[in-house]
Amino acid sequence: MEKAIMEVKEKFKSGYEEEEIKRIKDVILEKSIALKAGLEKFESQVDQVFEEVLKGRNKLLQIVGQSW
Repeated sequence: MEKAIMEVKEKFKSGYEEEEIKRIKDVILEKSIALKAGLEKFESQVDQVFEEVLKGRNKLLQIVGQSW
């Protein structure tokens, strides 16, 4: 994605063809969509980890509470 952005900057500096800019824009859009999907999946996995941590903490607190 960074490469595509740098490419656009260079095209603007040296003159550009509209079709080339559209192609680069499409690449950036495609990569942004893939990044969003990846981040959503990552967020879901992090949520699951924290849910398990909370379950474990609650079980531990329950055990400790029973022993008092």
